[in-house]
Amino acid sequence: MRSYRSLTTALSPGMRLLLRLRARRGREDGQRLAERRGHASRSRPAGRLLWAHAVSVGEAASALPLLARLQDAHGIKLLFTTTTVSAAGFVEQRLPAGGVHQFLPLDHQPWVSRFLDHWRPNWVLWVESDFWPGHMAELRRRGIPAALVNARISRRSMARWQRFPALMRQTLSVFSPCLAASEQQVARLAHLGANAPRYVGNLKAAPLPATWSESNRTAISRAIGSRPCWLAASTHAGEEQAAMDTHQALVAKHSDLLTLVAPRHVSRAETIVAEARARGLRVARRSHDDLPGPEHDLYLVDTLGELGLFFSAAPVCFIGGSLADHAGHNPFEAIHMNAAIIHGPHVQNFQEAYDRLGSLDAALCIRDSHGLTAAVHALLQSPQQTAGMAHRAHRLPELQANVVDTIHRELEPLFARG
Repeated sequence: MRSYRSLTTALSPGMRLLLRLRARRGREDGQRLAERRGHASRSRPAGRLLWAHAVSVGEAASALPLLARLQDAHGIKLLFTTTTVSAAGFVEQRLPAGGVHQFLPLDHQPWVSRFLDHWRPNWVLWVESDFWPGHMAELRRRGIPAALVNARISRRSMARWQRFPALMRQTLSVFSPCLAASEQQVARLAHLGANAPRYVGNLKAAPLPATWSESNRTAISRAIGSRPCWLAASTHAGEEQAAMDTHQALVAKHSDLLTLVAPRHVSRAETIVAEARARGLRVARRSHDDLPGPEHDLYLVDTLGELGLFFSAAPVCFIGGSLADHAGHNPFEAIHMNAAIIHGPHVQNFQEAYDRLGSLDAALCIRDSHGLTAAVHALLQSPQQTAGMAHRAHRLPELQANVVDTIHRELEPLFARG
């Protein structure tokens, strides 16, 4: 830990430069860079405060129902930090009443101390990963109770952390309880030195409350009408091109085909639109309040928090991050919305769930854009097969309707210590 702190001290001038460069590229909020150095932009709410942290939109969305439950049950105030700009916008629109959002400070000890001196949290709730040794060491030094929920370590991260076993053991030891996202994650966390990790359920498998209005659902449904329709969700670079390939290959067989594309990072929307138009595809955009008309080939869902609305609108979906190797994304929201799932081979982040879907004949695994075209065509041609896949997916044991209740009970000892 001393070596780590010496390194971050030496690198702190470079951290300042890095923040400015990231702001120029749109990867940081240029108006709020001071928060990344531990300077608060808001006053601390009076009363007992829970600090929750999640990296990006997916983690934040899964945590919000639990945080609302904890706030109601314990009468506490909430500070929610995130790392990404997109997550900041998402969280600020959906925080429970009285909640405050800030960006997480970079892991330089004076910046972390400044942050904690201002906010003085009574408890800390870390969601999934984003482990920073300096933050965790400062929590331990101050005796602030901390819990880890939906803990997840990818194979790549595990390989990196195994090179520094003592540092990782110190970092994880601050969390009690340590609740893993799956049984596989229990084994990884235990190997790295976490404190009695266990699996009681996956927050991402819980049904999410609707973040859209019924009028929006009706408007989208009417706009699509009886057109054959499919969704490429949470896509990365290369996967939108595969979706466009599929659309162009299938339009001869489904002349009024509508392809919905929801990129993982909406900041890439202009690039996607330019590519589609270069192919001669006619595009409508959700962020422009467009509705898909009969003249449109592709509908770009370039907004945050509405993915469930479009899973419910499209009977067939491709889950991105799985053809481009980003280790796959959450299939559970699609399952809850009764969409039949197609995915690529790279699904390490949710390997157990995808393996079970495969064993239930409840998802199709494809290898490339040709496979995507064939799978979409097969499912659009056979509504019975599509409905059967969606129905069988509901047999996944992870789909616990009461997972928020279960994790809430597991966290009760944390609040007894604050």
